[in-house]
Amino acid sequence: MLLKISQEIGECLTRAAEARENAESAKYPEIKEGYLDMERNWMRLADRFRFVESAARFLDDASRSRLSIKAPSILKADNSHVTPIVCEICRGHAHLTDCTPCTISVDVREIWTFRCEGCGEDLKRVVEK
Repeated sequence: MLLKISQEIGECLTRAAEARENAESAKYPEIKEGYLDMERNWMRLADRFRFVESAARFLDDASRSRLSIKAPSILKADNSHVTPIVCEICRGHAHLTDCTPCTISVDVREIWTFRCEGCGEDLKRVVEK
C-alpha cells in the first residue's frame, strides 16, 4: 500500500511542476492564476497522500510493537486470587464483597464490588469471566 501511495505522491508532484511551468509561460494573468491554482491543488493532494502514508506507517509500526497479552490466571473459588484494590477516593484498601453477572454480557463478564475499609465506599469493576 505504501508503495502505491508513494507513486501517487510522485504523480502529484510531477503534475504540480507541470502546472508551475505552464504558469510561468502563460501570457495572460487569468490563465497564469489558473495554473497556479492547479499547482496548489496538486500540492495539497500530495500533502494528503503524505499524511495517509505517515498514518499507515504509524499503524504498521504500532501493530508490530504491540505486546502480547498473557492469558488470564485461573480464578479460585474462594476469591483468594483477588488482592485488595486501591480506593480512588481515600487511597485505602478495598476488598471484594460481591460478584454479580453483567446484564449486558451474560456469561462473559461479571461486576465485582469492592468495599473500601477506609471510607466505606463501594467500587465496581467489570471483570472477564
